[in-house]
Amino acid sequence: MESVIENNDCLDLVPQIGSLNIDVKPVLFIQGPPEFYKNDSGPPRGAVFIANYKNFSDKQIQTRRGSKKDVENLTKFFSQMGYKVVKLLEDSCRDQTLAAMRLFSEHKIHKEVDSMILVVMSHGLNDNTFVTSNGKTMTSQEVYEIFSDKNCPALKQKPKLFIFQHCRGNNKNVALSMSPSSSPGSRRTDKTSSDIMLLYSTISGNVSYRHPKYGTLFIHQICKVFMNNAWKSASDLASLMREVEEGLSRYEKLDIYQRCEHRFIRKRKKLHFNPMAIKSNDAQEIGHINKEVQTEEEKVQSDNSDIFQMDSTIEKCLHKDPGFAENSSVRELQPNIKKRVLLINNLVGCVSDMDTLKHIFIFLGYDVIGPHFNVTYEEFKEVIKEFKEKDHGESALFVFYGDGFSDCIVTSDHFGIHFNELQREFNDTNCPKLSNKPKIFINNLCYFDGDVKYECTYQPESHLGHQEEMESDSEEWVIDCNEKKSNESIPNIPAERDMFFVNVEMEGSRCEKGSLLTDALN
Repeated sequence: MESVIENNDCLDLVPQIGSLNIDVKPVLFIQGPPEFYKNDSGPPRGAVFIANYKNFSDKQIQTRRGSKKDVENLTKFFSQMGYKVVKLLEDSCRDQTLAAMRLFSEHKIHKEVDSMILVVMSHGLNDNTFVTSNGKTMTSQEVYEIFSDKNCPALKQKPKLFIFQHCRGNNKNVALSMSPSSSPGSRRTDKTSSDIMLLYSTISGNVSYRHPKYGTLFIHQICKVFMNNAWKSASDLASLMREVEEGLSRYEKLDIYQRCEHRFIRKRKKLHFNPMAIKSNDAQEIGHINKEVQTEEEKVQSDNSDIFQMDSTIEKCLHKDPGFAENSSVRELQPNIKKRVLLINNLVGCVSDMDTLKHIFIFLGYDVIGPHFNVTYEEFKEVIKEFKEKDHGESALFVFYGDGFSDCIVTSDHFGIHFNELQREFNDTNCPKLSNKPKIFINNLCYFDGDVKYECTYQPESHLGHQEEMESDSEEWVIDCNEKKSNESIPNIPAERDMFFVNVEMEGSRCEKGSLLTDALN
């Protein structure tokens, strides 16, 4: 697709977010191996590439007003953190973007630094696709595979962070399951891509928000949370993103519903930024930024309260709510309430693993359903349907051992099921018995490189994954995709929430002697 389709992409915010005074707090004690990646080089700690798409050659694609503020905030933020902004790419076409990213991947700085950060800000078409200045699209996978171990050996075994600010859905009243041509899972992740960390401004199928003066809500929250909390010894990337999530949830009072997503590909350790708090007014760093009309800075209250951090053991994880639910940052699961776990095993060598998992979950107070063995696609759908219809306590788990790759599981008859489909099945609309409750998906996947089939089916409105649409009479809401419209309704409230995916992908192994994941959970 070479141009943006109308999709109620990113709507302007009311101006409550305010301006940010970037002021990074320095780390007191450097965090490093064995628990964390080594990230103490420099300055600089790492190299940064920022790509911002504000203007588009197709005049039907709306200008992304306010995106310059994001560029300004990010440039100041990364500079103070001790990172070097090597490249700022603005309003470039697809070919120019690819060329610039490849040139950046070959930069000599990567041999000297310990990490890399790449930011993309634009309009989006779907989960993994964003639009360049000439209307042609790129995918997030195209971006991060440029920095695979094979293509960028200087960054091998170093953390590589990719931040994608764009909408990931069109809010239309039809949902289509993934087909071979459109499924992100139909293109396998490069096996040499490792130590990859992906941050998305919104969850699958949903919109992102931007203010015409203050920039996007997601980038605003990242800068705010990271500059105030990245110095803490326990504040690795995952815990910081939970605080970003908590910050986004506060805007629900303004009828602004946005949930971010982070995923890791072959991540070996935790990432701590070890901020240096370098205060610099170097014109070469920020002088090229075209500043917009300055307004009086508002005092932004920083919430320094400790947000729940996911513990390393499965028992602790299962007994706390990670703070995604409304009105609760930490919630203890009530004892003696029937919680359920569904076990599916399609691996011959993991039969005994199922016995181990049963004992673990029974000990934790769960009612174990299964295990089911060698499940086909039709059997999988039936098992999921029965599991959803049961009465659930305060949480539910889904455990799958079998074939798969990236973010797709493969049934015994070689049908692919994308994680997005699991999200839809267990969202608040399709599974009301688990509404506002933690839903944990644990997938032990043996890399599958054979042919995968996908079922393409029309789904009724009940499968959309959105709650009832809310109306707004405001004249200020602007569709950030094609054209300005007044009295536009606020996007549907996303119902995919309170979900955790723990995915382990085994390469070159069929787990003939059991799974290392089972040992870790035990």
